Amino acid sequence: MNREELKKAALEIFDKIADEHPKGHQEVYMNYYFVKNSKLCFAFEKALKTPLNIWCKLGVDKDVGGIKGVESLAKNLWQKVNKKGEKVYGRHSGLKKVDELRNADLIKYTPTTLGEVQKVVEGLIKAAAKGVK
Repeated sequence: MNREELKKAALEIFDKIADEHPKGHQEVYMNYYFVKNSKLCFAFEKALKTPLNIWCKLGVDKDVGGIKGVESLAKNLWQKVNKKGEKVYGRHSGLKKVDELRNADLIKYTPTTLGEVQKVVEGLIKAAAKGVK
């Protein structure tokens, strides 16, 4: 399965297990969701030129098995400087759109197979059922 096929399959799964965030999706770069019947928000980078990145609240990591994620802590935001000397956000700028993710401690999963996507999805569902938000 190539990247385009994997992203399309992931979108189909997300649309089944989650509701679109009230602020809507970006047209090209990112989709925002709440796991159904919960307050657990996550985001998915859908642009074809990027890896399949799923951004989740850090607490989800306790329920995701079989795939390693990369932590992105809020304390590290706005610490880097661009060539103009201006502070930059430090992670995908699309995450600034939704309050639930903007300044939160997050974990980014980059699955390369549909099985790994399913592991993240199962973890999201478990975490939502426990009240992670």
